[in-house]
Amino acid sequence: MVRPMNPSATQPSASPALRVAGYVRVSTEGQAKEETHEVQIRWLREQAERHGWDLQLFLEPGVSGETIAARPQMQRMLAEVEAGRFDAVAAKAVDRLCRSQSLADWARIADTCKRAGVQIIGGGQTIDLQDATQALVFTLLGPGIAGFEKSMILSRTRDGMARALREGRKPHGVDPLGLRYHAAEKRWEIVESEARIIRRIYDMTDRGHTAVEVADALRADGVTGRAGLPMRKNQVSRILRSRTYRGEWVFKRGVVPVPAIVDADQWDRVQGKIDAIKRSRSGRKGAVASSVRGLCWCAACQVPAYSSNTGLAATPYLVCASGNQEYRHRLERCGNAWRRDRVASLVWDLAVQVLEEPALFARVQAKRGRKKDRTAELREDVERLELRLKSISTKQSGITLRWSNGLLDDDAYDRALETLASDRRAVEARLADARLELQAATERRAADPAAVTAIEAYRARLVATTEEERQRILRALCPTRGVHGVWLQPDGRIELRGIVPVHESSTTNHPRQRAEHFRALPFVASAQLPPKRKWTRKPR
Repeated sequence: MVRPMNPSATQPSASPALRVAGYVRVSTEGQAKEETHEVQIRWLREQAERHGWDLQLFLEPGVSGETIAARPQMQRMLAEVEAGRFDAVAAKAVDRLCRSQSLADWARIADTCKRAGVQIIGGGQTIDLQDATQALVFTLLGPGIAGFEKSMILSRTRDGMARALREGRKPHGVDPLGLRYHAAEKRWEIVESEARIIRRIYDMTDRGHTAVEVADALRADGVTGRAGLPMRKNQVSRILRSRTYRGEWVFKRGVVPVPAIVDADQWDRVQGKIDAIKRSRSGRKGAVASSVRGLCWCAACQVPAYSSNTGLAATPYLVCASGNQEYRHRLERCGNAWRRDRVASLVWDLAVQVLEEPALFARVQAKRGRKKDRTAELREDVERLELRLKSISTKQSGITLRWSNGLLDDDAYDRALETLASDRRAVEARLADARLELQAATERRAADPAAVTAIEAYRARLVATTEEERQRILRALCPTRGVHGVWLQPDGRIELRGIVPVHESSTTNHPRQRAEHFRALPFVASAQLPPKRKWTRKPR
């Protein structure tokens, strides 16, 4: 399948030098910095000098071999191969050309080289793609070998990380600010110049300063991070939340002990103060929960209406989103706004009106009565199938009597019994389905207590006083975004569109009837907002 490279075959004495495209790739920037690509380049140049190649290198450092689309040098090399500028493609190993588990990338390399009559040289072996067997092996076994190598690399990486955790060493990654790991000595060291910044951040936060205030103070003093960039609020927040500075470097597979920069008591106090600041901010006026949050739409523009604190006393308003960047390219800003508290109060009144409607259960029964009543028809089917079963039993008795009297031989008797048994099984299955359908039709004619219970449960929840409880009820009534919800008209008219979900009880297990156990009663309720009061400036 794959034969060793023959120098006499690749460099005939009377032919010109073999034009070879040498491909060099390493997977990460770290490997490129460690000059592992130089090993591949050195190998290719040694082979070129030994066999007299005319070598042109295509370097791709720090790029994964998963796909060809992400490798510009590979695409350029294949284009030049297809143009007939090379006689062979060489790499230190075949997996340098491709490490994809998809057949498409391997087939593209094989087809391009085969059409151009180009061989592939990898690791001292030559693959002649004109040979059908070698081409098949290269195309089919390549993804499997690549997947196997990748799984082995991942397995070794996981084992190495687990071993490092057991031994208290650093598994991988960048050293956190304030600490440095010496791999040769297998120990951590505190970088005092950076540790002073960490302690200052924790001391300021312990005195009651916020992350924004800490970041502003650090920037004012010219304090920078390890990369030389100014300290920002997000970086300060990450430092304050990190358990690394209390002596625990949390890794996804465990915890590595490191030297503590901040004592555990101060770290706990800082976490408590951060949580207290977050709780105090959650009670701001603009963050108050609303029962109509996420349910309102501007009927004129057909876009959502979101909460915004506008107006004189920062009163929450519902503002049309037509002015947002998402809709600005196709809509002009309409400028419509509605008082959120008035809208929420009116919408809740509409929901109560819908659920307390006296004729609501009558609508459920009317919806149930729309289906055709097939009770009589199904009862006739059941009776007919029961008679058919009796006739089959009568035939079986007659055949047994004839066989006992010697009028039928054994083979004819067995065939007749087998035919009757098959007919019996078919009739029994049809009879079971008919009985299930008859039971479901009979239940549909009777009043359904589950529907009554569902409506009464909704009515019992109408005493909800908190915005969160009301929001849950309104979201149950308006489940489909863009179809159900609160539609706000520019003239102040409000429409509440939704459904009343009603579950119906049934004892049948028939698959065609299980889908009918859930009903939805659509409704549309409307009301008018009170007119806006005109605000006029008082004369001085």
